[in-house]
Amino acid sequence: MTDPIRPASWHADPTGRHQYRYWNGTDWTDQVADDQVTSTDPVSMPAGDPPAGAAPTPGATPAPGAAPAPVAPGPVPTTGKRTARPVFAWIAAVGGVALAIGSFLDSVSASAGTGVFGVSIDQSYMDGDGPIELVIGIGIVVVAALLAFGVLPRWGGWLVVGAGVLGAIIAVADIIDVQDKLDQLRDVGGDGSIGPALWVCLVGGVIAAVGGAVAALSSND
Repeated sequence: MTDPIRPASWHADPTGRHQYRYWNGTDWTDQVADDQVTSTDPVSMPAGDPPAGAAPTPGATPAPGAAPAPVAPGPVPTTGKRTARPVFAWIAAVGGVALAIGSFLDSVSASAGTGVFGVSIDQSYMDGDGPIELVIGIGIVVVAALLAFGVLPRWGGWLVVGAGVLGAIIAVADIIDVQDKLDQLRDVGGDGSIGPALWVCLVGGVIAAVGGAVAALSSND
């Protein structure tokens, strides 16, 4: 009658020094894994101890004195944490940088009158919603970087999406507001144009939102 053995697989490290240790079907090996990163560490425990917490499966024990056949370690078990694809997280970070840069640019250029009576004005976005866009942009860069380095799981990508959408909405609202004021200015003989700040912030918000969404949806299992 044969003794029950367990199949070769990763199991909780019975020594308690690591998350997982590889059981080759007959003995513990020096192959260990922590956070899906493998390394080696001597067993330092009685050979042949079965894996803790795993149910036995029937099988045959090797003949006395026979060396067990080598078994290549299988995939390291995951810990349930799903991380986002770094490349898309960095793309989202670029959108955050664009938002931060745009907040320092001019939001509108306007002129009225002619000759010595002419007036030209270039208004900085920092005099309007620029500070808000700056904070949003910095927040996106920080969260996206943590996402790229695996500090935050994939839900961090959805935080970036929300911030990017908010930045884009603010830019769109300001574009509409500035355009309305420019139309009124043209009615009295003036002229003007929407500054680069609003367009840069709009594009930055869209890039951040798209990058964050793709990073979250294409996460590593």
